[in-house]
Amino acid sequence: MNIIDLSNILPKKDCYTILVLSDSHGRNDIIEDILTNEPDADVLFHCGDVCADLSDVTRDWIPAYAVAGNCDYSGDYPDELLIKLAGYQFYLTHGHRYSVDWRTDLLCYAGKEKLADVVCFGHTHVPGYDFDEGILLLNPGSVARPRQKSRVATYAKLTIQDGNFPKVEMMTV
Repeated sequence: MNIIDLSNILPKKDCYTILVLSDSHGRNDIIEDILTNEPDADVLFHCGDVCADLSDVTRDWIPAYAVAGNCDYSGDYPDELLIKLAGYQFYLTHGHRYSVDWRTDLLCYAGKEKLADVVCFGHTHVPGYDFDEGILLLNPGSVARPRQKSRVATYAKLTIQDGNFPKVEMMTV
């Protein structure tokens, strides 16, 4: 599994902002709009079904890390990532291999196994977050094809500081 320590990549700060997106399905124009509206973000996590080259929009803007979803056929993204930042460990996966359409306990177990503080996943296209056994399970929804009742495209903004649990804001596109 790929492990990335962002303390070696990002400048040292007291507070970091992470944009968490999923299921953009090739709509890099939407990601570009989000980045334009979030100029202070430090890093972008994409939870799969990118269906495009993410570096086309993020290259000059922000460091970005993505995992493969069930619609990412090119093999350009890993199935999962562990990312360390400011004393926290993030586990990124698309979620389709953990039956997230029906349950999150398998995802929580995977997060515990990987010593994750936060598990970021997608696949359902429905935004939400929950705390389970001390782990934040975060699904940012879909920026391109939302499935929740309101059909509003969403992403998440995480704010992290040493010593404080990450603050979650669900954002609309």
